[in-house]
Amino acid sequence: MNSPSSANQSGIGRSPWLAATVCGGVGFVVFQFWGNAVRGYIDTSSVFWWWGWQWFNPASESQHGPLVLGVAIWLAWRNLAKDGKRQSEQSLAPAVLAMFAGLGIHLLGYAVQQTRISIAAVMLFAWGVMRLGGGSRWGSAVMFPLGLLIFAVPVGVLDAVGFHLRLGVIATTELIAGLAGIELVRNGTQLFSPDGSYQYDVAAACSGMRSLMAMLALSAIMGYIGPRTWWRRSVVFLLAFPLTFLGNVVRISAIVFAGEWFGQGAGELVHDWAGFIVFVIVLGGVQWASNTLEESDHTGSSTSLTEPDQSGAPRVCHHNGDKLIPPRMRVAVLVWGWRGWARLEGLSVWRCWAARLRRGSLWRRMD
Repeated sequence: MNSPSSANQSGIGRSPWLAATVCGGVGFVVFQFWGNAVRGYIDTSSVFWWWGWQWFNPASESQHGPLVLGVAIWLAWRNLAKDGKRQSEQSLAPAVLAMFAGLGIHLLGYAVQQTRISIAAVMLFAWGVMRLGGGSRWGSAVMFPLGLLIFAVPVGVLDAVGFHLRLGVIATTELIAGLAGIELVRNGTQLFSPDGSYQYDVAAACSGMRSLMAMLALSAIMGYIGPRTWWRRSVVFLLAFPLTFLGNVVRISAIVFAGEWFGQGAGELVHDWAGFIVFVIVLGGVQWASNTLEESDHTGSSTSLTEPDQSGAPRVCHHNGDKLIPPRMRVAVLVWGWRGWARLEGLSVWRCWAARLRRGSLWRRMD
């Protein structure tokens, strides 16, 4: 007679989702009423409210948060549907360890008054709850979607990184302008012509941090649903860094060239609508890399298997790497990225033009 598993001995194996619901409820109470220790500019004790409020705060530069959340939910559903027939292994230890680790990390974040640490704790605790209720199948299905939510966390702590990224973009733009025979004066984050015909200030919002975080999220998604091996997925993800830098250099250079050839107003007009340049360069490069690596993956995974036919005689079947991700899913991801980017850029453009009309002036900072 087989001995019962530890999960069954504890009673959790008979009703795992009931136990997961109880644990999830306890965690919700903790994160809702003792989730945020910082009351300076958002007076709430809830980590959920603090996080969601940041998604609609332009100063946080994390307006893409709801889009990331929506895609994370879709990815979790996709993974569960794909693994619907796989047997789920129930194991209590990983789930309990994850939940206790999440509470411990939250305690640390609460003590040092860093709500972002508590957000990471929420993700880890949520994975533990899903692992407890659904076993290994659910744990595997929601691991990447929950990790993807890291891109929906406000990136205010990366201001220093954004400053150096901004300086790098400015210096590279100055070099390109010099190679093209355009005299350009750089003073910190300011770019202007020697005769004063145009002048631009590359503000913090033009550092590329917002576009970098959004493009990193999209690259992670494309890499996840594209190539099958993790090293190929990592290559697709890491390409977002140089491509985002390149996109911002092209964007700022286009503004400078327009200002040199057609004046200040032309440069500002290019600035208002040039945000799509970054999107096209990054997503185009990432899509190309994903397709190339996936084709290589399929070529390397071509196998010949022997399967019996209806008469019982063996026959050879050649499998050339069936595509797990239909093209329509790729298109859906690209449309999601385009609509999200268009929404962010469109709101920025209309706010800029409204401010100009109120001021009666066309000159402004590049923000």
